[in-house]
Amino acid sequence: MLLDDVQLLKDKSRSQEELASLIDALVRDKKQVVIASDVRPDALEGFSERLVTRLSSGAIVRIDPVRPIPLKGVDRAGEPALSVDDIARAAKRVEGVFSGGERDPDRIPKLLEAIRRVWVQEGTDLRLGQLLMNLSAEHGVGNDLFYVEDDQLVEWLSGKERALRPDGRQVVLMLETTGIPVEENRIVEIAMLEVIEGRITRTYHACVDPGMEVSDGAAYYHGLTTDFVNGLPKFSDITAEVIAFISNAQLVVWNERFCVQALNQELEALGLPNLDDLAASVIVVCKESRRRWPSEENDMDLVSVRLGIPLVDEPHHGLVKAIQLLRNYQALLAIED
Repeated sequence: MLLDDVQLLKDKSRSQEELASLIDALVRDKKQVVIASDVRPDALEGFSERLVTRLSSGAIVRIDPVRPIPLKGVDRAGEPALSVDDIARAAKRVEGVFSGGERDPDRIPKLLEAIRRVWVQEGTDLRLGQLLMNLSAEHGVGNDLFYVEDDQLVEWLSGKERALRPDGRQVVLMLETTGIPVEENRIVEIAMLEVIEGRITRTYHACVDPGMEVSDGAAYYHGLTTDFVNGLPKFSDITAEVIAFISNAQLVVWNERFCVQALNQELEALGLPNLDDLAASVIVVCKESRRRWPSEENDMDLVSVRLGIPLVDEPHHGLVKAIQLLRNYQALLAIED
């Protein structure tokens, strides 16, 4: 059965009951029913709950209005023309919608990977629903993703990923401080890797005089003693270099509470913008490893061992730790869920 303009049955209760009964009978006989309306079933006004339920029970397909375009060879005020390939693609798409053909299952891993990559960049504290609703709002469909095809969603996600690192750069950041807690201590070492398309293109490293003593525990861990850092340049002396290196890049850190908080603290003490304004986005790698192994210890060295990444047996150096962090991050990305 084919029925057009079902919305014209508004407030016609008897006709609606007859139609609902007819649909029930056709469905029992395994017949196909195609009904057209100018709105979705749940938006029909003046319709019985019974009929709305029947209309909502099958596949709902939105067909957007299109402007007629003449075929090639038909000259109509300079309108663009459809090629034979255009017509074939359109016919195949329509056939897929109305013939009951299944979508390609190979699209699923591609879509899930696109979601994962943006989710990690946006911040894994976001719920999946929040991530998708934010994305749909950016593209003008509000909270309604019902009609968005998967290939369109992948395209949106790819654009979002590019937007999160607009200049194509990532900066891997490692810091060491005089001790913990972070809010009571200062930076003594900063190491950064510039990464473009997965390859290290530049490095930055500096040790600075924090203007306070390095705790015994911190010095034991990273080897930077009070005597070693005394007299070195202050953080304020290298601030311009650090900002230039980080600006507009996607930042990759191990621990947000430690690295981001420590660097923001130094910048804000100098009256400068913090990482919210300087970096395009921040990826926190330990959150991804915790998501994968929630019951395991989440130390960066232990994660390296878990991923099969060899540890470097040499004295501590910030750039060595930054390279280890980069390898952890890339290895985590390569794991298939």
